[in-house]
Amino acid sequence: MGPLIPDDSPRAPRVWRRVRGIAAEVIALTLVTLLSPVLVICAVAVDVALWLRRRKPWMAVRLLAMLWWFLVGELYGLLGLFGIWVLSGRRDGPRRRDRVYRLKRRWLASHLAGIRALFGLRFDVEGLELAGPGPVIVMIRHASIIDNALPDAIVGRAHGLGFPAAEVPSARDELIVWLYDRWQELDDWVGEMRSQDPGAHEALAGVG
Repeated sequence: MGPLIPDDSPRAPRVWRRVRGIAAEVIALTLVTLLSPVLVICAVAVDVALWLRRRKPWMAVRLLAMLWWFLVGELYGLLGLFGIWVLSGRRDGPRRRDRVYRLKRRWLASHLAGIRALFGLRFDVEGLELAGPGPVIVMIRHASIIDNALPDAIVGRAHGLGFPAAEVPSARDELIVWLYDRWQELDDWVGEMRSQDPGAHEALAGVG
């Protein structure tokens, strides 16, 4: 189980950012839920008008449903993280990491399931059995918000893997330094796993 990447920003801005973000999502979910009858009527009116003019498939109702589902999923994730924080006693360790990564897989899978159900998306995955058991490095192009969910929701769920997300620099020199740092972290992690579990030496042979 890979390490969690900590937030190294100053404490005060970090706390304020989290409080502000959580409050915004709770308020948004409350408003969308309370105003859902009015919002649904407006969305239906938009979809009917677009269908009559352009024969465009209904879109506004599905977007509204996805917004509500997304906000519910965000609240589920926040409550789950709070529960893990309480159970772990604010201490890091393999059990806390496993709980966080399992929650992350469920959280992202729920978002992806909503998108697939509402918009009829289908994924064809080849060679999924080759992605495990790990450790692996996944480098995925960020072309849409859906891309962020694919490693955990598909690869992670299939093999029980946890992916600590990281933003990859675009500048060449910065990218080289970033790759070196990540490889050093992976090498340190492999050494830690080998020291904790002698039986992992064979499984991790050739890694690091």
